Amino acid sequence: MSNVGILDLPKLPSEIKRAIDDDNGKLAIFIGAGVSRLIGCDGWDDLAQNLVKKCAEKNYIIPITKESLLKESDQVKLISICYNIFDEKKDKDSFISAMKESLKDEEVDTLVQNQKKFQIYRDLKDIGDTFITTNADRFIDKLFGNPNVIFKDTDLKKNNISNSILYKIHGCVSEPSSLVFTQNRYVETYTDRNFIEFIQQFFDKYTVLFVGYGLNEFDLLSKILAKKNTKEGSSKHLLLKPYYQHQEELYHLESRYFSDLNIKLIPFARDKKDYSQLIEIINNWKEEI
Repeated sequence: MSNVGILDLPKLPSEIKRAIDDDNGKLAIFIGAGVSRLIGCDGWDDLAQNLVKKCAEKNYIIPITKESLLKESDQVKLISICYNIFDEKKDKDSFISAMKESLKDEEVDTLVQNQKKFQIYRDLKDIGDTFITTNADRFIDKLFGNPNVIFKDTDLKKNNISNSILYKIHGCVSEPSSLVFTQNRYVETYTDRNFIEFIQQFFDKYTVLFVGYGLNEFDLLSKILAKKNTKEGSSKHLLLKPYYQHQEELYHLESRYFSDLNIKLIPFARDKKDYSQLIEIINNWKEEI
């Protein structure tokens, strides 16, 4: 096992340089929940817990059920259960209200683009050509404008991708019917041929950088990525992932896992600034570019 060192500021990868410098190169940035949390949004684990508590507050479940559900570690399962509870009580508005609260939706319209809070989004937008996110919050939408934010499943079709567009593949909280957050909706979405072909073309046509993604989020994409791994000459994609500096062994083990998905793992140290170190890395890369 080589000792590469887990750095505070990893170097700008050559794959990204080529994607930017090459006339035919293109960089797509996949933005995960880790970036939304840097903005101030709750993670899916917090959202799930909040939904259970909301069910209890409304007396939709008894205390012992609440305690049992709060011990559940499967966030998708928990959100799905809570959604079904609100649906049975004909109270979907409370479900959406809780989701908007977790995604800090009431703050979005009062913020301006040049605020420090948006720095990581501004820097990512300067680096990439096109953008895909599984996040449902509206913060990043402000940098693109409504015409350049695509989230309806009818628009997520093959050959329907362009530069400077934000594709929200799990929907947007502004339109509840578009959201992909329950087990049923995940199954529907990730078995839909049109959706799969839409996602696959990013790995065919672009170098892809994953930012703010965790291992569990790759479960949904793993079959698509594994297929691309078998394609000769397919481009190498990258994932920025935080580790403590003493976790080199874990980094190497996970590096092999992601290599099987045709993804190069780029580690960075979280010892000093935790996940917020990502903001400095992206800014540093932007300046170098």
